Amino acid sequence: MEGAIVRILATSTPDYAVGIGVFVGERHVLTCAHVVAQAIIYSELEETSPKSPVLLEFPFVAPGQVVTATVVCWEPAKPDFSGSGPEDIAVLRLSKSIPQGAKSVCLVDSIDTSGHNFKVFGCPETHNRKGAWASGKLGNLLINGWIQVEGIRIQGFQIESGYSGSPVWDQELEAVIGITVAADIHQPERKVGYVIPTRMLMEAWPILAGWVSSSGKSLLKEKAVVLSSPFQCVGALSKDSKVYIPRDCDNKLSDKLDKKRFIAIQGDHGIGKTSLLRQVNKMRLCSEDGWMLCDIDLQGMNTEDQKIFLRDLFNEISRSLNEKVTNWGEIYRILTAKSIVFCIDEFGTLNRDSAYLLIRHLHWLAEKPDANIRIIVCLDSKIDTFIRQEVGATNPKYWRHWETVLIQPFTHSEIDKLISFLPQDAWEVAYESKELIYSKSSRGQPNQIQYLCENLFKKSVNNKASKSDFIEIISSSDSYSLNFGL
Repeated sequence: MEGAIVRILATSTPDYAVGIGVFVGERHVLTCAHVVAQAIIYSELEETSPKSPVLLEFPFVAPGQVVTATVVCWEPAKPDFSGSGPEDIAVLRLSKSIPQGAKSVCLVDSIDTSGHNFKVFGCPETHNRKGAWASGKLGNLLINGWIQVEGIRIQGFQIESGYSGSPVWDQELEAVIGITVAADIHQPERKVGYVIPTRMLMEAWPILAGWVSSSGKSLLKEKAVVLSSPFQCVGALSKDSKVYIPRDCDNKLSDKLDKKRFIAIQGDHGIGKTSLLRQVNKMRLCSEDGWMLCDIDLQGMNTEDQKIFLRDLFNEISRSLNEKVTNWGEIYRILTAKSIVFCIDEFGTLNRDSAYLLIRHLHWLAEKPDANIRIIVCLDSKIDTFIRQEVGATNPKYWRHWETVLIQPFTHSEIDKLISFLPQDAWEVAYESKELIYSKSSRGQPNQIQYLCENLFKKSVNNKASKSDFIEIISSSDSYSLNFGL
């Protein structure tokens, strides 16, 4: 593991380490947001990703050789660790000069590590230059998703300032299971610390899944090999897509799903409505026992003939629930025993009569006091406008209970996350051209940036491309459409 350990250096005092990081993949480093913030004098609570370069070194393989890196993923810390999702996580992308002997590490996503012995390297104040190893036992998960750990030796080092961001080596699994994030400063005599587990790191940076194993005996790698493009240019992203970039709308949908029965996902064509809908199974409500999903895709259904439409609709529901239904009463019977989230895609493609039929019966189900139900639909326009004007419903009950989750284009930080999947040569040019990409992609349209990344990826893999080749692709409006050909 030593070849993957990185010291994060203070910009103002480059021989002083403020924390640790771990080398993963081709040229990325995982660490804590507060470590980066301390290194470059930045607020760890700031939502916007920092732009300043970060200095670091690989102490075990190239001591004294300073390498620069840029922040490509930023999940700021939350006051008093009050968050329920990923927080205090930063991912750095290294410059070209990776020291010889540096070896990236695969992490392990293990469900139960409680009671396992661990070791972790850090640079505490008293041993900042040479560092020191601490050890102890892994504990259980906390409410916020972190793992509590505890030092068990009377003598020796404990997790303290200088250990944050360091890879935690599980000695039973012989693998890295997360990174250290904090120590209990209020009761230091207890030697208690906290770890961000691999699963939460993957939530913050989905790309990490490519370097995560489900079992122990993790291997150190000289360099990861890119075999195929992770980008997708046709259709919505799958539930497990590596290039799905969580956005603010994910959190909003998850929050509304906890409390509201009717939710509309609204946004322009190609902005990611269906991709978001496919993430519902990972949201808080659906992790609870008893909830199941019913995926309904209305695309291509015959909506002119009501009998054919209902037949196809019930067949789609039967397929998704794995239980035969032929009418609304049978669906209600299932709802008295099960909690169901209906995820309805392409709702806005229905004609007037079919849309009114579906709206009326969905409300009939939701009004039943013993029916535990959630209904999510995707459409381009406002839900109340669609129901009143396109569907022609006159009863306010059909539109007044709907909550809307509006999907916005990618922010600059979300573009950063997506282009970080690119090979190094293409990424360097794309990173320098973010403003141009933002402008050319209709100010951050996700599908257009997917097209661009696919074209850049192909140019990098299939050709010996120069910087000017990549700039030509980024500058061409055709590169952002499906019709572009290399």
